[in-house]
Amino acid sequence: MRIIRPVTVKVIVTDDLKERLGFELRSALQKLETEIQRLSLTANANQQTVQERIQTRDELRRRIKAVADLEIGSEQFHSTVDSLYDIVEGDTWPELSPAEVILRDGKVVAIR
Repeated sequence: MRIIRPVTVKVIVTDDLKERLGFELRSALQKLETEIQRLSLTANANQQTVQERIQTRDELRRRIKAVADLEIGSEQFHSTVDSLYDIVEGDTWPELSPAEVILRDGKVVAIR
């Protein structure tokens, strides 16, 4: 019988990962700040929209700090994917528990 089981994908924090994530977040922050400025200069700007953008900006700033604080070599959650798994009578259920895939710089380095 074939079942679907969740697989947790984790990444090992490297300097390259921190740099890439930081760059992506800073780019998004810069675009958002430009949009906030544009909206602020518009006389009929929806204040709720401006406030939502400001909240998103604050969240991006928190995420940039969190990325900077990541410890090199630590494992961090990345995502969850589904995997097909074949089971047969006599299999031990705990061994079928969710698996993990560990990535370093985009390459699989471990499967647990």
